[in-house]
Amino acid sequence: MPNSTRHVAVAASAAITLASLGLAGCSSGSNGVVTLNPALSTFGGKSTARSGVQTAILTTQVSSGLAVRGGPTPASIARHFLALRAGRRPSVTGTSNGACINGTKSSTVTNADTSTVTTTDVYYQPTCTTLESEEVVTDLTPGQPNDTGSGTITTYDPTGAVTSYHNLTLNLVPTEGTATETITVQDAYFTSKGGTALGAVGSTCIGSPNSPTMACSSAQAGVASGQGFGQALTLTGTAGSGGAKSTVQIAGTYFDGNGLSITQTTGAWGITSSGSSFNSVTGTYSYTTTGASGSGTMALADSVYTYTETATLSATGLSVTIVRGSDPIATAAIDLAGNGSITYADGSTDVVFAGVVGA
Repeated sequence: MPNSTRHVAVAASAAITLASLGLAGCSSGSNGVVTLNPALSTFGGKSTARSGVQTAILTTQVSSGLAVRGGPTPASIARHFLALRAGRRPSVTGTSNGACINGTKSSTVTNADTSTVTTTDVYYQPTCTTLESEEVVTDLTPGQPNDTGSGTITTYDPTGAVTSYHNLTLNLVPTEGTATETITVQDAYFTSKGGTALGAVGSTCIGSPNSPTMACSSAQAGVASGQGFGQALTLTGTAGSGGAKSTVQIAGTYFDGNGLSITQTTGAWGITSSGSSFNSVTGTYSYTTTGASGSGTMALADSVYTYTETATLSATGLSVTIVRGSDPIATAAIDLAGNGSITYADGSTDVVFAGVVGA
């Protein structure tokens, strides 16, 4: 369970980001009292907003667009993993300290058994001064038809304190007799290395490698602010033509309560719990190119609380706004390292580390 220092550390820095984006929580009257939408006072209302932000993150990361760029999120590790398979290597000047390129350093070591280990550091400043997060990706069988790998992500606040730790596994399996493959990424995340378990994410994409028509499934279950929450998503991609953007159709189911966990059945990710789902969402994510030039917009709506959610991916990260009619519900800002926070209209906040709410 996140402790108070985890919330304060990110809330302070994220408040500046939210204000600069014009996304700070609304207030009423000259005394600055925060406007409270009644839906947020319910267990499911807060959980729907929380899962809405997580859905935006997972959609932009996991969809075949994989447009969140730069930072060591699970999606970027998957892209890095695939790049290593293709024989591409980061431009570096050493095995542990690569050149600083706009706030990122990366280096790769090839071991005697041909496995590769790539370390990527992302900093708070473009000059690579204060470490924000570090990923370590190991490709165990580079170049093999069936490829496996593992990774870790460690995130830090500006004082150097660890804010989250993630264990990742990656697996790539080609479909015999076809040009398609299945790639799966799993993330088990904790307060720190050896610390309290907070949750897990599982994602699988099937189709032609790096194609915008890949079909993806993703699920996340964890705890944020002492509340269990989770979602299971189906993402169906369509390639744009004639200059049109590629699109991803989103269909999701939301869960809340304690004891949630992720599970995979015949390639599809879902949630197991003692209870049942309480809400569903549909939406569309439209994006342009992938990788360093990726950008996109998302629109999402749920069936129970009738929230309207919009999200924009840009060169600086992901911003999310959720409203109910004219009433504000929540805003979020997530940087290119996958770190940030959610600010709800009742004044409460949740942290986001390495692309996971509550991590």
